[in-house]
Amino acid sequence: MLIRFRCSRCRRALSVAARQAGRPMNCPRCKVEIIVPAASTPPVRNSATAVPVAGQATRSANLAPAASHDSAEGSTALIERPSNPMTRHAMVAVAIGCFVFVAAGGTAIGAWAGWRHFATSREARIDDSQCIPENGDDVRLTDAAPPAKTSEVFETSEVCTPLDQPATGTPEEEMTLEEQSPKAGAPRVKPGPEKARPMGAGNLVIKRRKDVSEEELRKYLLWSPEITMTPDDIPNVADAFLARVYTANKEQKGVNLEPTYIQARLPEFKTLPYRRGYAHLIDLKSKQELQSLGRELHTLLDRLAAREEDYRPNAVRLGEFLKAEKGRDQKPTWLRPEAVPTLQQVLGHEDLAVRLLLVDLLTRIDGRGASLALVQHAVFDVSPEMRDAAIKGLDARPREQYRSALLAALRYPWAPAADHAAEALVALRDADAAPLLVKLLKEPDPSAPVLKRDGPWKREVVRINHTDNCLACHPPAWLGDDPVQRVVTGFTVVNNRTVVPTSSLTPAAQTIVESGGVVKVPSIRPAERNGPYSRGPRLTTTSATALTVRGDITYLRQDFSMQQPVRVPATGQTVDLRFDYIVRFRPLTEKQTREWKSQANRPAEYEQREAVLFALRALTGQDPGPTTEAWEKLYPQSEFESLTADLTTALVGAPDYQKLAVTKKLRDGKGAEYTLALAQAIPQLAEAFQEKARAALVERMKRMSVMTLRAKLADENHEIRRAAASASGSKEDTALIPDLTALIADPDAAVAEAAAAALKALRNREPSTDDGGD
Repeated sequence: MLIRFRCSRCRRALSVAARQAGRPMNCPRCKVEIIVPAASTPPVRNSATAVPVAGQATRSANLAPAASHDSAEGSTALIERPSNPMTRHAMVAVAIGCFVFVAAGGTAIGAWAGWRHFATSREARIDDSQCIPENGDDVRLTDAAPPAKTSEVFETSEVCTPLDQPATGTPEEEMTLEEQSPKAGAPRVKPGPEKARPMGAGNLVIKRRKDVSEEELRKYLLWSPEITMTPDDIPNVADAFLARVYTANKEQKGVNLEPTYIQARLPEFKTLPYRRGYAHLIDLKSKQELQSLGRELHTLLDRLAAREEDYRPNAVRLGEFLKAEKGRDQKPTWLRPEAVPTLQQVLGHEDLAVRLLLVDLLTRIDGRGASLALVQHAVFDVSPEMRDAAIKGLDARPREQYRSALLAALRYPWAPAADHAAEALVALRDADAAPLLVKLLKEPDPSAPVLKRDGPWKREVVRINHTDNCLACHPPAWLGDDPVQRVVTGFTVVNNRTVVPTSSLTPAAQTIVESGGVVKVPSIRPAERNGPYSRGPRLTTTSATALTVRGDITYLRQDFSMQQPVRVPATGQTVDLRFDYIVRFRPLTEKQTREWKSQANRPAEYEQREAVLFALRALTGQDPGPTTEAWEKLYPQSEFESLTADLTTALVGAPDYQKLAVTKKLRDGKGAEYTLALAQAIPQLAEAFQEKARAALVERMKRMSVMTLRAKLADENHEIRRAAASASGSKEDTALIPDLTALIADPDAAVAEAAAAALKALRNREPSTDDGGD
């Protein structure tokens, strides 16, 4: 069912699904924010005998096929004035009679209800001019419009929306906070003093360290060096991989999938952080999810974009589909942790409305993967609205899922990313991160050169054109059964051996190849006079198909992506292209080395350190000074807690094929930080690895002395108490019995069960006493 209404500013006829009633959206023509009414508004009457509703007929052609019938009825709605005066008088009389009948019935019902519930009705009577308050905790980002541009706080007060008509007035981008307040007669909520609130309770306060506009951030990123493949490089790289395939088939060995063939032909790409071994592979289940979901999402975006005037996907329709679609098991298809990589890769660089929809979807998805995706938008997105929405999505999540990612962003070479990470930590009020921040004060400038054996090296952010560099991140799909294939635009494979530009083919062949087909043309192979067996000319078939890459192997993983304007020299027009940003490690040139050595007195302050100090002062409410020593006096255990956090992140963030090896290292490591890291990592691991980690923690406890074990039985971490109780059962010291007896009443059922089992084991080892003898 559709709701039809008009834009309050440009009067354009609009229609949306009924489920969007009461939600804000942006007009596709004038971009003003409007509230979808609860029901369709009546068409504008005209004095003519038959006047079609303006704008409906042209818009109905862009609607989905399922809604074409309804939109056609709305587009041909005619308003006819009866010509007979008697008929008009009769219709007016009938209308007046119906109105009087309804009014009399309503009055009677109201009088009866007032007589029955006089006291209650007086308290519940509400003025018609009042608005409906929405709970700030339930406010979600909509599919069509970004949140209001507030530089410091989220909208957590009551939002008033008229009941009978869409909101009108100035576009939200041009409204001040006073202009956004409701009209006279509506209740106004004044912001009160800031109070402490539990995690996930809303009421976030965003404090900006620097007021940098979106345009300035984009310009800064446009200055970063660009690394790209030229059209002449692509055939060379593809032929190099094909040579590997032929060699492997000839020697009956597996194909070497390492990216060394790229670095051998493109020296500039040697500085990029290429992943090796199993790091660039994904498991079979993720491969299947990426193949099916990626194809489906790309098809959906193409269909939605084709119906829009500017050929961009409509966020409202896209959100309706992604939130409502279910698989065969009746579970949401796009609200699962397995869908996060596809959503992030396909939608993460789109326009603001689609990115806000992405954050809304990620907020609804549980798991560490969705939390890390939200951190990526909270740190690297250039839009303040987008960063604020991502921070709000993180507020209701366990801090252990995203704290390490925010701390790592404080060491990013692009200084604004550190500012955004510090703002997120402050907004989320993660006071437990303070000791870890103190440890970061000791770190050097992440953008400063580092001296190695072969000279100084420097970390810097570079950008890669996503469309022109498919072969820089993925190998060609030439093994026959390659999954997740994507087309390399502008290049064709001839006879499965040679890569040529698609423009070298005939126009008819280009159309077939670009549409995904295969061109087969009969041709004559020239004579071969060399060799022991000479051959004359013979008829053969030449096949041509588009060059593709396999997406299940990724050599480079971008830190973030965004669309940047690029001028096309041929036409002189500016188009938006996707760029992937990544940090590389490159050696300094001779000139840069001389300049670096000439700077004898380099200041110790740098932007990332100032961001850390900003977060520390805001989280602790103290300011002992800018020196590291002053902050270490407040947090003397910062070194220990930082090392523990690093070990925990190493286990939780390790790929599945490495988790057992990392667990073994934590089991055999010496130091209390290894014990605590194992205990902190267990709740964050999948069930398949939790038992392995618990067994490793028990093995550590068995090597401890009885005195140390008694202290662990009283530890505040329930995983440590559980492991200590299990390890106590292997000891033969009855001094542990009183401590284990006290754990029988532990609030954690698993700890109490482990203590009971250990008590039983210890009592079975007690020597039996024989009283007969005197």
